[in-house]
Amino acid sequence: MDNTLMVKTQPSLFLPHGAPNLTLTDHVAKRFMQELPRTLENASGQVAKGIVVISAHWQTELPTITTGPDLETIYDFYGFPKDLYSIVYPAKTSPPLIQLVKEIFKKGDYPLMEDSDRGLDHGAWTPLRLIYPDAHIPLVQLSLGAGKNADDHLQLGKILAPLREQGILILGSGSVTHNLSALGPESSNPPGWSKRFDQWISDKLLTHDIPALLDFHRQAPDAQIAHPTDEHLMPLFVALGAGLDAGGINQIHNSFSCGSISMSGFAFAEGELLNNMKLS
Repeated sequence: MDNTLMVKTQPSLFLPHGAPNLTLTDHVAKRFMQELPRTLENASGQVAKGIVVISAHWQTELPTITTGPDLETIYDFYGFPKDLYSIVYPAKTSPPLIQLVKEIFKKGDYPLMEDSDRGLDHGAWTPLRLIYPDAHIPLVQLSLGAGKNADDHLQLGKILAPLREQGILILGSGSVTHNLSALGPESSNPPGWSKRFDQWISDKLLTHDIPALLDFHRQAPDAQIAHPTDEHLMPLFVALGAGLDAGGINQIHNSFSCGSISMSGFAFAEGELLNNMKLS
């Protein structure tokens, strides 16, 4: 990581990764993410020095980061077009980034394991490939906590928060709604339950109602159908925790895919950082 320039604070983001074939479509969410690098650079005044990505598709008992120098593109899906399996995202990490993350966890008295063999699952490489197709920014993937709840992941995000001040972009990748048994054709209208849950999450974020968000199982409409399992919503809480002290929350994208999958995206950062990050 180049330290010759003054380091600028980076935002924390929650982005959708959608279906694995999003990168082969012309979906509006794909175009939004392709345009995001310019937005991010305009907002922060500097390209990120590194990325910590948290995906719905990696859960471990203890927080774990990838430490291999080259991060293999993992095809953790089946039944999609053959072209999808030929995509290679040439992601690399860097020893300074790994060390920085390890120091942050140590300072927060939080356990951190290392995995030198694991690469990037599609929840990580799908949005990254759209945002940074040449993979020029070093990155690590951080796992979710298996069996951990929303507050656990909010606390995990708070551990990551100081990284933003050191020029590291925090990226949570998941989906505000995720029910694989309720998918429809790409052109189909989102069902009412998906729209209601998506709107509730947006409303609670934009009004900073953190207690309600942490209690989404009981308070959110249609929570059980929106998330039969929780893993796709947990990266939102990590991203929220990483940007919570900044005080600023913007919704930066809203659309739906495959009928019921919310593609909503959110940015968490200081007010000045959010000026150029508006709903797309």
